[in-house]
Formats: sequence, C-alpha cells, structure tokens
Amino acid sequence: MIELGVSSGPDAPRVERRNYTGMLTTAAEVEAASGLLGAAVGAVEIAASWFARAFASADVEPAGVRTAGLFPSVLGDLARRLVTRGECVHLIDVAGGAVVLTPATSWTVQGAARRPWRYQVTLTGPSTTSTVTVPEERIAHTAWAWDERSPWRGRSPLALAGESGRLAKALERALADESAGPVGHLIAMPADAGDEGDDGGDDPLAPLKREIAGLRGRVGLVETTAAGWGEGRAAAPSGDWRPQRLGASPPDSLPVLREAVESTVLACCGLPPDLVRAGGAQREAYRRWVAASVAPLARTVADELGRALDVPDLRLRFDALGSADVAGRARAFQSLTGGGMDAAEAKRIAGLD
Repeated sequence: MIELGVSSGPDAPRVERRNYTGMLTTAAEVEAASGLLGAAVGAVEIAASWFARAFASADVEPAGVRTAGLFPSVLGDLARRLVTRGECVHLIDVAGGAVVLTPATSWTVQGAARRPWRYQVTLTGPSTTSTVTVPEERIAHTAWAWDERSPWRGRSPLALAGESGRLAKALERALADESAGPVGHLIAMPADAGDEGDDGGDDPLAPLKREIAGLRGRVGLVETTAAGWGEGRAAAPSGDWRPQRLGASPPDSLPVLREAVESTVLACCGLPPDLVRAGGAQREAYRRWVAASVAPLARTVADELGRALDVPDLRLRFDALGSADVAGRARAFQSLTGGGMDAAEAKRIAGLD
C-alpha cells in the first residue's frame, strides 16, 4: 500500500491509500486504450514533433490573466500528447494572480451518463505524488478523437488505426532485432592457430592477432601464408586473411514495407508523408498540413481551453506558419482578385488578413 498527497482543503490534494498493483493495472489499461503503448513507433514521433513545434509557435488571443498560462511549452506538450496518447488533461489553478495549467500524469472520470462529472487527477513531482478530485470546471480535457463507447476518454491516431499501428510496431521491432545482432568482420586463420607453438612456446600467431586487432584504419605489414606452413603453396588456405563481414542483413522487402506502413501512420496522424521526404511535393504538402490538420485541431483545442478558462473567444493564431508560404498566398490572392473577387474577401480566403 502507498500514500498519495497531503490533505489541506476540500479541493486540495488529499491522502489516499491505494493498492499498488491495482494502480499499475489501471494505468496499463488506460495506456493501452489510449494508444500510448504505440507511441514508440518512429512515424508517430515524427508527427508528434511536427505538431508540437507548430502549437509552440501559436499566438494566443486574447492575451490576459486567464490565458497567461498557455505558454509555448504548454501548448507544444499538449499537441504532442494528443498525437501520442490521444488526450491531455490539465488541472487549472491560480498562482501569483494568474491562471496555471498543470498536466496530469493519470486521471479517472466519475459521474453519471449526463454531466457534470468529476475528475480524480494524479500530479507527479520529483519526490512526491499527489492526487486531487475536482469538478470538471477546473479541468481542461482535450482529445484527438473521443471514444464513442467511453465519451470521457480520448483516442490517439495509432489506436484508431488498429492493425496498421500494430503492423508498424511489428516492423520496427523486426528491424531493431535484426540490427541488434553481432556486427564485425571474420578473418579465416590457419588451422593450427593454437595457443602454443610447436616448441611449447608462445602462440606464433599472437603478433598477427595483435596487428589485426590494432589496425583501426591503419596499414599493417604481416607475413603471408601463400606458401603454406612448410608444406608448399598447395597447402596454403585459400581464404585466409580475407575478411568476411558479419552483421545485419534484413530482407529487401522489410525496409520497403516499413516505409509504406510509415506513410500510412503519418497520414493517420494528419501529417502528409511528402512533408518529411525529399521531393518537389513538400510545399503543397505543407499547405495541406497547415490548412487541413493544424487549423482544425487548433480550433478544437481552443474551444476546450476557452470553455475551461472561461474565455469564449479564445483563439490560436499560426501567423508564423503562414509566413513560410507567403509567395503561395500571394499567388492565390492574385488569382482570386483577377477572377473578380473583392480584395478584402480574397485576403481572407488567402490568409493575408
């Protein structure tokens, strides 16, 4: 049994006794359901890092005491959790006259089919762990997608992908196992490379072994065995001193299949695969990502944060992302106005307002 928290008020962390095995089981169930166990897939980390950097660049409007806690680090971590875990819960507190959002390590939701609900969240620090039960008004709970069977629980892209996610993990594991094997060069030596010479002295091949082991890219001069060991050239080993590499040798189909599945996982995470691969399609992929992935997700996040912080008109602006495509926006504006559209409306559509 372990104790969590310190009692100091009705909504403050309170002491609870819990069965440690039960806590681990609950945490594992939540992680498995949310897809956190699939976060180790490389493609998911690629997508998570892109979204995290994008949200860290967002400007929060309106600026004020209630939105002061939405630091770039908070928004970036929130976006990363949405991709890898599918949901993110923040406890809302007030410190120093400003609102502070503290990410929860784990949580459970309590209540009937109809709201309001209550949240029991766990906050973890370097030396202590506390738990607090609060009404949902003190919680910001954002999700990538909601589980229709458990509408209080978010789901990650990899969890929604099902078999594609499992296949991606299996391929990564296969390549990791392949590369974890022994790596080096084997050198064939004469048959009597024993520990002692014919006269009982030191190993006659000891100098050769030391020379080979200490080469490290240098040139070494060693005696040839082309004439055999006193028995003539015909007795000489035909393959000695020819290094044979021993190392990973995955089937050609494995990397190809991994790349194909990686593209599927990236697309599931809302990141066009062309965006992370060299080629002429990157610019168009970037536009699609900003317009079809970042902007809708930002609206969903802003809607929940606005509710939780009581800022109905809260908005996340991504002008920094748009500035990377000013030339494309200008061409779109020119095409729209050239077709007879009003300049103000064309600016709005092209994102130049």
